[in-house]
Amino acid sequence: MTRGFASVAIVWLRRQASRARPAARGLGYHPPVPKLIHVDDLPDIARGCSVLGAGGGGEAYVATLMATQAIGEHGPIRLVGYDELPQDALIMSCGFLGAPTVTIEKLSSGEEGQYLREEVERLWDRPVA
Repeated sequence: MTRGFASVAIVWLRRQASRARPAARGLGYHPPVPKLIHVDDLPDIARGCSVLGAGGGGEAYVATLMATQAIGEHGPIRLVGYDELPQDALIMSCGFLGAPTVTIEKLSSGEEGQYLREEVERLWDRPVA
């Protein structure tokens, strides 16, 4: 989304923790990490991006619409842990920088991530994991 997946996951995981048994919510409790992100998870993720990504700030509405469309076209987003990746895997993260309101004035095509991936793969001469 707009500010990076790490901040997004924190909000989603905290929501899941609040649904857990009250005794399990103490320090050191780590709720299970989801394997898939569905459209229903996006409002919490967007809220986390807006709050934890504070710097440019702003509403993550447009990015939420983009994520909703992507999940509709490609299905839920599968999450993997570091231990599931090969040790020499090429990892690429991408996201928006700056105020989200700019995306309302200058709409993106939705293909930017694919273009970036292709360029990273060309530069590193291997596929992104």
